[in-house]
Amino acid sequence: MYVLDKGGKKAVKRSISLGRKNPLYFEVLDGLQPGEQVITSSYENFGDKEVLSF
Repeated sequence: MYVLDKGGKKAVKRSISLGRKNPLYFEVLDGLQPGEQVITSSYENFGDKEVLSF
């Protein structure tokens, strides 16, 4: 999962744990804090980058 920094200028790759899911929602069990924003689009074009800069 890529998590955006507070300024929205970069995203850092981070491991998370998911629980239940359905077509609209995922239950996050570990790895995110309330209010953090993530990238939900396909990661195919990101390769193996650990940090994305915008």
